[in-house]
Amino acid sequence: ITIGGSLVGGTRGNTGSIGAGQLGPVTIGHDLIHKIVGTSDLASSGKISGDTIKSITIGGSIISEVDNTGGSSRISNIVLQSTNDIGSITVKGDITGDASSPVIIMARGQKTPGATSDVAIGNVNVSGRVDETQILVGYNALMQPVNADAQIGSVNVGGDWIASSLVAGAKNSQIVSNGQGGFIRLNNVNFGDASDAKISGTGTMDNPNLISKIASIVIKGQILGTADSVSTTDHFGFVAEQIGFLQIGNYPRVLHPGSGNDHFALGPTGDVAVDEIP
Repeated sequence: ITIGGSLVGGTRGNTGSIGAGQLGPVTIGHDLIHKIVGTSDLASSGKISGDTIKSITIGGSIISEVDNTGGSSRISNIVLQSTNDIGSITVKGDITGDASSPVIIMARGQKTPGATSDVAIGNVNVSGRVDETQILVGYNALMQPVNADAQIGSVNVGGDWIASSLVAGAKNSQIVSNGQGGFIRLNNVNFGDASDAKISGTGTMDNPNLISKIASIVIKGQILGTADSVSTTDHFGFVAEQIGFLQIGNYPRVLHPGSGNDHFALGPTGDVAVDEIP
């Protein structure tokens, strides 16, 4: 699918969206604009989704536009979603969400995992900044954490990483069910704190030969959360059982070999952390 201009959500659900069982390469020439408007919960207003997605290329930015008279479910803040996996995501501009409803990018994992890998998102490349965004793998279409083995390949960001989380195979105790099988408060959930845990529970995929991984993270700009004047309770993280490589600016960070060995804060705001879960 190729759109020369922008893909723009409307003021009703299922507008400005692309969805199919299997999607080959999807290319949007300019922006992908996701909308939450009025008192409606727009489940698919400005969204790309599929069972498997070969690749997504956005020539401009991914932008979440929120009218804060919005509804309660916030299911609508999922902007990119795969029931299984996404081969690659390329954004030539920025990814910018809203504090009340960040951009959520979500994938569960391979339909048939390999013996040594279960890559839910192959790689992510963003030329600009990532702001108010959550990239979560190991979650199904109902936003339930179901795959403890989910993995992400390389993540490269040309600008700053702001008030955002990157999570593989992990959940947080703050995730709250909507009572209808879905989990609705992913926009308010902290990551990178003491409530992080490996995904577990009835029906969870957890192969003892696999661990959740983020192969590499390169952020060319700064790592920032929010100032205390904005919030003293929020928290953001890079979370998996193992993170293979981490570079902030021009400086690689020393990581211990193996899984579950690295836990440290990043950036000047004190509310962003690397958390390798046991």
